[in-house]
Amino acid sequence: MLLSARGIAIRVDGNLADVSVIVDKTRMQQALLNLLRNAAEAVADQESRDIALLAEAMDASVRISVVDNGPGLSEEVRAKLFQPFVSTKKTGMGVGLSICHSIVTAHNGRIWADANPDGGTIFNLALPIASASDRADA
Repeated sequence: MLLSARGIAIRVDGNLADVSVIVDKTRMQQALLNLLRNAAEAVADQESRDIALLAEAMDASVRISVVDNGPGLSEEVRAKLFQPFVSTKKTGMGVGLSICHSIVTAHNGRIWADANPDGGTIFNLALPIASASDRADA
């Protein structure tokens, strides 16, 4: 996928055909869209603008990662990142990541940010894999 107006390439990688999670589709889309929008803003001033959306099954959860090659986050910002009204943007209100945190934790998941070893940031969220009985009840 290419956000051509901004020259941003988004690579999507994941093969989870046999794995299910039970989520509120609209709320999870909101969380992922916010993470992708943040990544797009983070890479906007980079010469090469790369974002990856990755998904993989790990033990009893699915991990979804949004990887960017932006300027990254300081440890100080990372420590309070999911608190309301914390923003690295000049015009940001600082509620987007707080909302993402609320959505993910409401689904019995967790969300965190890591430094990208290649530069930038990796936002990860982990959601529990649904059991066969959970899928039957959904």
